[in-house]
Amino acid sequence: MLLTREDGIRVLWWNEDVTLKNVDDFRLAVRKLLDSEENSLVLELREVMYVNSGALGIIADAVRQGDRHRKQLVIAGIEPTVGEILSIVKFGAFIRLFRQREEAVAYIRSGPAT
Repeated sequence: MLLTREDGIRVLWWNEDVTLKNVDDFRLAVRKLLDSEENSLVLELREVMYVNSGALGIIADAVRQGDRHRKQLVIAGIEPTVGEILSIVKFGAFIRLFRQREEAVAYIRSGPAT
């Protein structure tokens, strides 16, 4: 896990599957992301091949909390297996999903229509 800043955008690089063994660590990392000063947030999952239901709940809750605090959270680096999970639970209906971090950053910088 690495939390970085990229030109006013806070990026959380999570680099392992989210399972029962580390779901609490994932929760804490996402909390740090949300607590950052930046309003534009990217959850980078490039090396993640699996997320459990707990992780899905953490992400959904983070989107809601971000909305309440006028912060935009997007997910980037979605591998096919995680993309399939996110598709099944229809995450694309309430959070923007990107295959590449660069696409997410470009989307954020373009000032998406509300």
